[in-house]
Amino acid sequence: FLLCGLAGAGALHASGEGLSDARSSTHPMVYVGPRLLAEVPLAGPLSLVAHADGLLSLWQTTLRVDGDIAWATPVFSATAGLGLGARFW
Repeated sequence: FLLCGLAGAGALHASGEGLSDARSSTHPMVYVGPRLLAEVPLAGPLSLVAHADGLLSLWQTTLRVDGDIAWATPVFSATAGLGLGARFW
């Protein structure tokens, strides 16, 4: 098992259609958190790699429709992944 830090940034694009005040906007996404990773050797240099991430959003975005909140960036989220890894040395 391996525990490491994780950080990332990107852009969130949102647009409304068919609304009385339809708009389009782009907002920054910035997050940090831990990653837990496990690697299981398969054959030769190949291994199965699984990870689970906890993400804390550092930039909050709120989308509104007619003054009501339609969606907001979650403060905390989690992701998981499964993949195939290879060692070259």
